[in-house]
Order: sequence, then C-alpha cells, then structure tokens
Amino acid sequence: MTATLERTFHRPIDLACDEHRTMDRWPIRGSQHDLVRQCAGCTAARDALLTPEGDCWVKAGRDWTLEQIVSQVAYHEAGHAVVGLLTDHPLDEIVVRLDGGRGAVLTADDPSGWVRWGAYDCVIVETMAMCWAGQVASQRRLVELGLTSDADRFDAVLGASCDASLVYDLAEEHQVRPESGMRLARGLVAAEWPAITRLAQVLQVRGRLDGAEAAAVAGF
Repeated sequence: MTATLERTFHRPIDLACDEHRTMDRWPIRGSQHDLVRQCAGCTAARDALLTPEGDCWVKAGRDWTLEQIVSQVAYHEAGHAVVGLLTDHPLDEIVVRLDGGRGAVLTADDPSGWVRWGAYDCVIVETMAMCWAGQVASQRRLVELGLTSDADRFDAVLGASCDASLVYDLAEEHQVRPESGMRLARGLVAAEWPAITRLAQVLQVRGRLDGAEAAAVAGF
C-alpha cells in the first residue's frame, strides 16, 4: 500500500527576504521564481523551505476556500476591466476560472483568470493604470475583508507581478515613471469601486463575459 505524500504549502511571503517581504512592490520582474533567482536573500529563504526531494510548494492565500480564491481573482480581473474600459481600452473578454485554476498557486502558465483586449493605442499612463488596477482592486478587496497582514498584501502584489513587468517595460520605453500609472489606478479604482464590485460578483457566477456584457454589468 502506497503512502500518500502530505504536501506542506507555504505562502509567497515565506520565500522573501526581510527587505522584499515589506515592500508594496519592487523592481523585480515576473513571477515569484524570478524574485528568488534575482535576490540572494530570497534564494536563501526559499532554500530553507525545500523538502528533502528539493520541492517547495507555494500557494497564495494558503488556507483560502475555493470560493475565496475565485472571489479574489474576480476582483483583480474586474479592476483591470473597469479601469481599461474607462480609459478606452477595447475589452474582448474577461474570464475567471470557477475551479480556481491551480488553487491560487502563483504561476503564469496556468492563470486563474485573465482579461483579453483588442488592439489599442492609448495614452501610456492610462495603459499603465489599467495594468496596475488588478493589484489595486485586489488589495482594496482584502482590506474590506479585514485581510491586511503583510502576507495578505504580498499575495496581492506578487499575484500581479506579470502586470508589473509590463508597466516597468512601458515606463522604460516611454520614459514615464511607473508611479504615475499607480496614482491614476488608485484614483479610478476608488471612484469606480461599485462598478468593480458589480462586475466581480457576476464573474463569480458566470465565469466569463465578453466585452459588451462586462461593460453593461459595470454600467458603461
């Protein structure tokens, strides 16, 4: 009879050094794995958690239920969609996987949700705001739920690391400060929070909306 392997999951913050675990965002691009590869302190933190087999299982919101995972992803994607619509980005579809993807394991090749846009040529700061808006909406929702620990905030920030990579690329290419997009995102998310909430609630039931449906739900 084969014994069942019991996996011990860690939260993403457990892979970070003291410096990175307290930052709202950092100039490290890509996933948690990029963070570990680029920082000796983070590498040491990760190595301390390795199993004898060399594995390290990491999951955002480690103790979250499937409902909580889907809800958090829905708010993240709704943030992107509403701010994008406000800034004339043509939304084709918005998707939240109702099975939770891989249970909020942070990985770019198996996303828990996404937005897909048509071709656009928008003001760069507004595109940066659209990219930041997922993280901003996710963090705002966590605050509403009383989930305000460093670990909770770290989940929201690192879950948006691919979005941040695009912001940093745009900032370099166009010589614009990333913070300008963040300021705009925070203002728009705050102003349109009821629309983001409506869209997130529908996504938790429907799972997918096309651009026209999403705009209608949001009230545009």
